[in-house]
Amino acid sequence: MSGKRRVFLLACLCYAIFIANIATSILIPLFPPEAALKATTVSESKTVTTHVGFVFSTFAFVVVVASPILGTYVREIGSRFMLTSGMFLVGGATALFGTIHYIDDWTSFLVIAYVSRVIQGFGTALLYTATWTIAATKFRDNVSTVVGILEMGLGVGYVIGPASGGGLFRLAGFPAPFFIIGGLILIGVVLFPFVVRDTGNDADLTQQTTEATVPKLLTNFWIWMTSFCLMICTAAWGFINTTSSAFLHSTFGFDPALVGLIMFYYSVFYIMSSPIIGRLATKFGQEIPDSWNFDTRRCYALPWPLFPSHPTP
Repeated sequence: MSGKRRVFLLACLCYAIFIANIATSILIPLFPPEAALKATTVSESKTVTTHVGFVFSTFAFVVVVASPILGTYVREIGSRFMLTSGMFLVGGATALFGTIHYIDDWTSFLVIAYVSRVIQGFGTALLYTATWTIAATKFRDNVSTVVGILEMGLGVGYVIGPASGGGLFRLAGFPAPFFIIGGLILIGVVLFPFVVRDTGNDADLTQQTTEATVPKLLTNFWIWMTSFCLMICTAAWGFINTTSSAFLHSTFGFDPALVGLIMFYYSVFYIMSSPIIGRLATKFGQEIPDSWNFDTRRCYALPWPLFPSHPTP
């Protein structure tokens, strides 16, 4: 690919990550007060916070379960198809979530909320898997820098989501943020097959990833250490998302627009630091242990009997 084509492809991937994370995060300041309004009985009011937490975590659970499976079959499915189909599911699920405003029955309200988050989680897993696959195959010479840029797009979307959702809520009500963002994602579904034509030959992944199967990855010590660090950081972020909106709304009477603006600030540092960390990882990447190189059949297997060791040279 030419330099201009690579830049254009990276911009498209950043847009996909950016708009998908806006769709993921716009409900943070909006859903807790909406759920509190729909809970009309005492028993329903007591379970509002619990259901809010489960609605948030359902998305992450689906991503965790679906991602390794999709990663295993990315060559068969195709990265471009995964990217466009993931955007279609995320956009449709985001618009569907906006319809819960018109549902008064508590049970139906929760069913639509859960279903839309399941669909959104699966679509996000498709989109993320395709994005990282394309980044790894088309930007092999500076993968860490590209991943840092994509992480910056992810962080920007996650930051803008609550603030833009709160602002659109103040202007046009609860459904507007979900319908508008969902529509922008669906526009990308129409345009991406034309503008992202050469995402790479997925057959090229065969020789690169033959040894890096999911079972082997799950027996690698450094994979588990990295995953543990990510889980701790994500859990800390998730606790804030689940509780802060309801707390600020019930204790101080803040509306969703103000809650979204407050939640804007704690993600700014994430946006600013991601490309810097990616650049540092590219510069000092030679110090990464050889255990990451599965093509050499060398890895640090976990010492527990549950996980078999791999042959070593």
